[in-house]
Amino acid sequence: MKKTLIINEKAHIAYITDDLIKEGYRGEVEMLANFNTVALLRPGSTKEEQIKSLERLVEDLRDRRDAENRENHVLEETSEE
Repeated sequence: MKKTLIINEKAHIAYITDDLIKEGYRGEVEMLANFNTVALLRPGSTKEEQIKSLERLVEDLRDRRDAENRENHVLEETSEE
């Protein structure tokens, strides 16, 4: 699932979609962050569920990267002709 988190810099407020709230992302939601990624951890989920979920996200990102690489390679080959 790809969603958009809207962050208001001035008010320091973030808005998430209703479907995420319905899935349990409300109240105090723990997040893990580094310089490039933020992961929201659904309240009540177990560490094992969180790990499996993050592994699926990594696989999804790899699939997206590979699809982009294939698309760009095809575009490069076409433009060289």
